[in-house]
Amino acid sequence: MTSQVLNFMWLNLDLPAPSDPADGSIREPLPAKYIENTRKAGADHPLAEIVLWVDSKRLTERQMDYLKHAVEDGRQNVHLQDLRT
Repeated sequence: MTSQVLNFMWLNLDLPAPSDPADGSIREPLPAKYIENTRKAGADHPLAEIVLWVDSKRLTERQMDYLKHAVEDGRQNVHLQDLRT
């Protein structure tokens, strides 16, 4: 049973979310160091639930999918949540 929840929040200032580049690449939804900090919190606190909250209106669908995979991959206790749900 989880007794501790650590919440992180990232709000991109762009609303609505700017499109990803036309070359098929993805605009970085947040700096990689913050993704790694969230994942490290999961490793450092394995009994806690780690939640990164984002606003889906400020990210493209591709960015949300990328971020979910980048944050949660291999970390059972780290989750991405949408502030709008």
